[in-house]
Amino acid sequence: MGTQDKKRVLYAIIAIGAAMIMLVMLTAYAAELRHENNKLISENSEIAGEAETMSAKVKSSGNISHIEGVAAKKYGMEYPVSGQIVRISKDYKVPDNFAANLRKLAYKK
Repeated sequence: MGTQDKKRVLYAIIAIGAAMIMLVMLTAYAAELRHENNKLISENSEIAGEAETMSAKVKSSGNISHIEGVAAKKYGMEYPVSGQIVRISKDYKVPDNFAANLRKLAYKK
């Protein structure tokens, strides 16, 4: 084997070694990306769960019976009876059970 052949073999070994090092580096980089991607997927699932929970809380908070319950328990509010109603003008006549009628009008379905 001549010196020319030895140089070719040496260059081939160096090229193969460099290719192997690049392959190891790319594999490590791919593993790092895979790990980061899995972490982001996990965080996304947690956030989606939180969003669903918040959506359910918003729906239950907007429920009229929930609002009435909070108004009654926390603030002591209740619907007025006919004797508690103030007339706006002399011509205005308060209907019987004004609060119930108002409630029906306000929360028509």
